Amino acid sequence: MEFSIKQTLTQGILALLLVMVMAFTIAAIFTPINYQWVVFFFLAATPAQIIIGILWQNDLPFIKGLDQKPQPFKGVVLTLISALFGFAIGSLAILILAKGNWILSPQLSHYMIIAIIVTIWLAVVVNFWPFIGKVKNIAGVGFFTLILAYVLAYLVWTLFFNYENVADLAPWYHEVLDPKGIFNFVSAIVFIISCCPIILYLALFDSWILDRWTGGKQPFKAIINTILVLLITFVFQYFFIDILEMDMMVYMVLVPICMVFGVFLVNNMTQFLLFEKTPQPLKGLYKVIIATSMGLLMYAIYYNLSPYITGQDLVAGKTGNYQLDLWIADTMLGISFPLILVVTGFLNFWLIKKR
Repeated sequence: MEFSIKQTLTQGILALLLVMVMAFTIAAIFTPINYQWVVFFFLAATPAQIIIGILWQNDLPFIKGLDQKPQPFKGVVLTLISALFGFAIGSLAILILAKGNWILSPQLSHYMIIAIIVTIWLAVVVNFWPFIGKVKNIAGVGFFTLILAYVLAYLVWTLFFNYENVADLAPWYHEVLDPKGIFNFVSAIVFIISCCPIILYLALFDSWILDRWTGGKQPFKAIINTILVLLITFVFQYFFIDILEMDMMVYMVLVPICMVFGVFLVNNMTQFLLFEKTPQPLKGLYKVIIATSMGLLMYAIYYNLSPYITGQDLVAGKTGNYQLDLWIADTMLGISFPLILVVTGFLNFWLIKKR
């Protein structure tokens, strides 16, 4: 077992280095404007990647026999399908939300980020309810979940996001993409992103927390756990922003985004084998500690390597208009996260696993 864990960790480290090289190469070869387009379409492909990975177990149930195909053929097919999906969804979002204007703005990227987090919520918290058990085949469950994710994301974006405070300041502002919702867009996107690590950290405890009060019965599980996530997120964010008085944008990158990245390193890079035999809640606690530490370590790496990758001295914080913070967010979660799903899931560590 000791040798197996060593081998798993070695494969995980090699996979992480590969992902970083790929992500940094993508970030280096594109101009800042073109890089934003790349990040946008990567974001658009991520919900499909989540469905393929979590629900369909890195397979496509509507393509017969794909699960029997060798690597890298299988991984390439999964990657191409998710890429085509991302291009189609991204293009539709631009045309529909921007009402026919082919424009790109953080306003659209926010919608895509919401769709990703809603997809994670539907997968982890709701467990694909109400489609599981109601829809006859697993392919249909995935498709309906994706549709619901984008519909719910649109409702969240429309109801809660307001960009009017930057209408005369931001060159990227487009009135056609301003739903003029209830909250300032910064507060809205920071809270929604903060929900993501809370969901994923709770999932590190398996069913020890998420099924504790409901017995896993729907719809009680979905309702109670959603309320739990929202309450924990509120308290968590209040602690960092209101008590510790962290800048909201700096907090978003340094805390929740790093936490999310850390979870995928702990789980995906180790093939979910880390502390496999440790009982809960110790297993979850150990993973939380390592995920948090890994997330902060990766932040430091991305932060310090950014001048060499971008060729610019991007400045973090308000004084630098959050250029470095946003670059780290884009490169860490916008680019590296989807690549992790490709390398560890779609390709199943192809060329890295010991033959």
